[in-house]
Amino acid sequence: MAIRRFEYTEDLSYMIQAGYTILTPTNRISTAILDSLAEEATSKTWLKRNVIPIDLWIKKKWRDLAHQGISPCCDYEILEGFEEQTLWSLCIESASENHPLINPQETAFLVSRAHQELNSFSSPTELKNIIASRKNRNFTFFLKWHEDFLQRTEAIKALPLSTALLKLIKLLEKTPEHITENIALVNFYDPPPSYKALFLCLQVTNTVENYVSSIPPLSKVTPEKYATTNSLRIEEFNSGKDEIYECVRWAQEIIKENPNAHIGIITPNPQGVAPDLQREFLRRLRRESIPAFDANINTNSYTGAFKSDGVVYTILFTLRILEND
Repeated sequence: MAIRRFEYTEDLSYMIQAGYTILTPTNRISTAILDSLAEEATSKTWLKRNVIPIDLWIKKKWRDLAHQGISPCCDYEILEGFEEQTLWSLCIESASENHPLINPQETAFLVSRAHQELNSFSSPTELKNIIASRKNRNFTFFLKWHEDFLQRTEAIKALPLSTALLKLIKLLEKTPEHITENIALVNFYDPPPSYKALFLCLQVTNTVENYVSSIPPLSKVTPEKYATTNSLRIEEFNSGKDEIYECVRWAQEIIKENPNAHIGIITPNPQGVAPDLQREFLRRLRRESIPAFDANINTNSYTGAFKSDGVVYTILFTLRILEND
């Protein structure tokens, strides 16, 4: 049975037909909406609607404003993920004599995420206070890398997306008329403060509808009861084998209550855990109830090699970094 986490309703259909720009928090939701539109199409061809993830929309608006010569958009480019990762790696490796690390690439990924979350969840005043604080030794390391990162990005006139968003918010607070389209926000349950600030700017001159559509839980209990009867708990195990055994037992209890339940298992090492987990499922459950593990393993990391596509662009970007290194 296909698992759907999104419900395409008449209200959302009306917004799309009315020409709203549909912004979603993830690419997956955008794809789900476009797939639903394709399923409802009565002809072999149709116009593609403006359904786009929020981060891609920010990049698009930044480029549009840059083409109009509007500062700061025309002064800086937005870094792609692998570009930002490369710069953080250079910052960390350049400080390796004072701060030797076993895995600088993984550290670069974590530091990049920390920088994004600081920009997303901290106000400008809080950011200044955090940067001014050097009491914690570990945080001092981060601040040194952060200062180096800012110098490198300034040298090549480029910004990470989280920083560009803050600059875009300041621009729209002064001149909100730069955005003229009507917007529908789909499934933004609890966006970070920086995105909330962006949405407030958009509401000044535009129609901004906040729309939430999701499939209710498949459990027999209501969402309110589910929150009280399924409280979060933390358990410790003496071995990975015991943890896998308990995980499968937990999943088995859910399947007994609801055979169509969608169960997610999060682990820092999915490729290593999956074989043992699958064997335990095979031992305890019927074979037809076993999920396709390989298809359900999701990974996300910037530590891999550069993209195989856009080779020329990658080379040019690398040369820009080396020129200022």
